[in-house]
Amino acid sequence: MCAVATWGKVLDDYPHVQSGRCDGRVRTLISTVAPRTTNPLARDLHDRAKTLLQR
Repeated sequence: MCAVATWGKVLDDYPHVQSGRCDGRVRTLISTVAPRTTNPLARDLHDRAKTLLQR
């Protein structure tokens, strides 16, 4: 399974989790993926993570 698919599964559960550590990992994901947003899959993952983090 590729990293994008794995993170997608994490983001499926993320709205149901209340954890500062998990929030930090999602922030790290966003900053790590940001330079790669020319890739459509990375851009979708980045945008989804940002939206969920702002909940």
